[in-house]
Amino acid sequence: MKHEPPTAGRGRLHAIATGPGAESVDPTQFRADLLRQVSFNVLVGNGDAHAKNYSLLLDGGLFAMAPAYDVAPVFYVNDRFSDFGMCVDGQRGLRHLDERHLVREAQSWGMPEEAARSTVQGVALETLDALDKVPVTELTAGVAQRVRSKAQSLAAGLSGS
Repeated sequence: MKHEPPTAGRGRLHAIATGPGAESVDPTQFRADLLRQVSFNVLVGNGDAHAKNYSLLLDGGLFAMAPAYDVAPVFYVNDRFSDFGMCVDGQRGLRHLDERHLVREAQSWGMPEEAARSTVQGVALETLDALDKVPVTELTAGVAQRVRSKAQSLAAGLSGS
C-alpha cells in the first residue's frame, strides 16, 4: 500500500528513520535529510507524499536518502488532495499538520528536539528565500501564496519558543 493507513503507533517514517537510517554512514544526517524531505512535502502541500515517494540509495551496504522527487503542491491546487499519504506524529491531514507534528515525529526517531526544530525551521526559511527568487505568474500566484503562508507559519511556530 502506497498510502499509510491511520495508526496509533509508530508509522512508516519511523521505520525508515530507525531501520535503514540506523544502517547509514551517518544516522544523524540521514534523519535530518528525511525530516527535510517530509517538512518540505508538508510545506508545499504535497498531497501525494506516499511511501513510494521516499527512496533510499544503497552503496556498499550503507543507506542514504535519495533526492526528493515527485513533489507537487496538489493540495494547494485542489483542497480535495488533503491526505499527506504518510502519518506524521499520527496525523495525515495536510490541513492539520504543523511544526509540532514534524518535531514530535523526528523526536520519535531519536532526533533531539532542538535539532528537529532547527531542521524544520531551516526548510521553512530556505523556502521563503527561494520564493523571493522565483518568478510568480498569474497561474502560480495562488500556490506561491499558500506555500509562503505555510512557510511563515512553520517558521513563526518555531522561532524563540
